[in-house]
Amino acid sequence: MNVINEYLDNMFKTFPDTPEVRRARIELAQMMEDKYTELIDEGKTENEAVGIVISEFGNLSELSDILGLDGIIDEDKNYNSNNAKSGSRNHNNILLRTISIVAATLVIIIAALVVVNTLTSSKSGEAVENKSNIAADENKKNSDTSSNIYTDNEEVERFTNIEVKVNVIDVYIQSGDKYEVKIECDERVKPELEIKDNILILKSLQDVNNIPYNTKNVCYITVPADTELGSININSDVGDVQIDNTLAQNIILTVSVGDVIVNGSDIKTCDIEASVGDVTLTDTKFDNIQAQVDTGDTQITTTENLSDYSFDITTDVGDISINNDEYEEKYTKTGSADKQIKVISSVGCVKVNY
Repeated sequence: MNVINEYLDNMFKTFPDTPEVRRARIELAQMMEDKYTELIDEGKTENEAVGIVISEFGNLSELSDILGLDGIIDEDKNYNSNNAKSGSRNHNNILLRTISIVAATLVIIIAALVVVNTLTSSKSGEAVENKSNIAADENKKNSDTSSNIYTDNEEVERFTNIEVKVNVIDVYIQSGDKYEVKIECDERVKPELEIKDNILILKSLQDVNNIPYNTKNVCYITVPADTELGSININSDVGDVQIDNTLAQNIILTVSVGDVIVNGSDIKTCDIEASVGDVTLTDTKFDNIQAQVDTGDTQITTTENLSDYSFDITTDVGDISINNDEYEEKYTKTGSADKQIKVISSVGCVKVNY
């Protein structure tokens, strides 16, 4: 819920602190919380629920009548029109928020295609009743088979690189005693596993229209401690990605809906694209990090000295905190060309502590 609260703060920060505005914010917060709870009860993940809530309640102009803000919003617009500089900035902020909302909405649509069983179009001219029957039969079929769980836990041959492309599976990479892969998921989403040219390849093969969303799907990839990998490349539609205590030269993580966590690791370069979800790096050594986050908070915490690193951090909606010093919208610092932290965030806070 932190993303939603931050979003609310930024929605209302241009309005005067009056009883009417405070009441409207409380009312909208309750509406968003109710919708969030409803989505969670329906089986949505936290990230999916947040994205849907922001896309549905993220426009104050459309909600002004319900919240009783018509007059206040009109006054705000008049004020902006009489102040060119302030008006231009507010217009840009509104435009950026709108772009962020559209991006989040598109991601949720993609996620819905991934996690919800969609209906196949009927032939032209069929009655609506027949379409409903087809949907009912499909849902029954998925319900009848949802209890079939696939499990596999096997020791595998040595590999030096990891490539993962999955639809609806949480992926964990961790250190251990041996090269091992453990999978537990609905049998309809089980990925294909192979090792080729020293690359561990994990790939989903199923049609996205048939992926269930009521089963915990997870894959653990274990690498012997102190083994340095060349590259880790993970592309996930829906699911968390977590990397613990791992040595690697390069990490590329692309996640549509899900959290990204890198903990206690040692990496050279890290490139992250996250559409809906938080990005967290804790106690991790790195030379170069680039992260693009559409909707979600970004937090980097390390005991390493980053004083000689270059910083390039921007956020459209949210705050920036560097060692607990607060900044708005943008923070830059010149440093070494080989050591850089670059974060571009649309909706969410960015915090760096070192």
